[in-house]
Amino acid sequence: MGQLSTLFAPLAISQLALLGLILAYRFKGMLARLLALFCLCLIAYLMLNLPLFTTNFPTLFVLGRLATLSPYVLWLIAYLLFVDEGHIKPVVWITIGFCFLARTAGQLAAAISPEISENMAHFVITQFIPQIAMLGFSIHTMVLGYHGYSDDLVVHRRRFRVLFILCMGAVVTAVLAVGTVSGILLYLDAESVSILANFPTQIFTFYIFAISLFLNFRAFRLSEEAMSLIPKDPAQSSRSSSTQVVTNLVDPATTRKLEELMEQEKLYTQTGLTISNLAERLHMQEYKLRRLINQAMGYRNFNQFLNNYRIQDASRQLQETQAPVSSIALGVGYSSLSVFNKAFKDRFDMTPTEYRSSRTITEQGNPQQAGSNN
Repeated sequence: MGQLSTLFAPLAISQLALLGLILAYRFKGMLARLLALFCLCLIAYLMLNLPLFTTNFPTLFVLGRLATLSPYVLWLIAYLLFVDEGHIKPVVWITIGFCFLARTAGQLAAAISPEISENMAHFVITQFIPQIAMLGFSIHTMVLGYHGYSDDLVVHRRRFRVLFILCMGAVVTAVLAVGTVSGILLYLDAESVSILANFPTQIFTFYIFAISLFLNFRAFRLSEEAMSLIPKDPAQSSRSSSTQVVTNLVDPATTRKLEELMEQEKLYTQTGLTISNLAERLHMQEYKLRRLINQAMGYRNFNQFLNNYRIQDASRQLQETQAPVSSIALGVGYSSLSVFNKAFKDRFDMTPTEYRSSRTITEQGNPQQAGSNN
């Protein structure tokens, strides 16, 4: 163990513990709990690199399980932060559960029967596949931080995306990448594994300490900006959000002009419309338009804003016309039918075809209403 790891690991652990306590004490909700849990997972990883905590199997086992959770917890944090109105698919939970249990079972089996570690099937199922899955989750975490950056309307969250990718996603991905390569080389050259694993560990330890120290400074000095993405209380968050909309309302004339462009000129029907294009039509700076759509109209990202108009128009056409679904989708601005179907189902919890059928059945069941519509 290098001197840097021995020196900075306790410092990093203390900073992470402080950050976790701040998150657990000051904030409520799933996101705050996940952030506190991630701090705990990083603490476990750092402890695994200190001889004091790896002298007996029970301690090693518990720390190992917590450290193994870190890429999954970080992915969940990124998903909750950056994916608006998203739904985590069951296959994600199944993958996380399988990989976590496989690593757990593998470590227990190796403790009971050490020679099993030399079995290739055991290595692939309990180490290699879970390690690849963890690496995949960590890489996708950075993708989630990057994807949607240009359409994000929440100022603090847009800034935080870059910080999140560089500070959290990069270090976890690097740790897992080294671990993956080390696991493969374990069967080829043990000396190479030692050289590969030990040197980056010292760098990662210092990096985690620096990042956790920085985040603690942010939490204390810039509390409102740095922590605004984590609501202290759902009811209070809703009230403060409504207050912010009123107090930070942009010029009403500009808001009306934007509504005219969308409702009367139907600018949303332009495929590939960007916030930059819209800002040019309004003759205003892009950051001001982001603030207008977010604060005065309540949308968190630009796609959410566009989808509201597009889906509303599409649902009307599905009720009033017999035009093909594909024609409606392209006509309201979607680039493909699959994208339209997903957005529509997210809104109404049914496909466009099912929506049209349900409306037809409703009208047939109410002749008086159908007659009045005619």
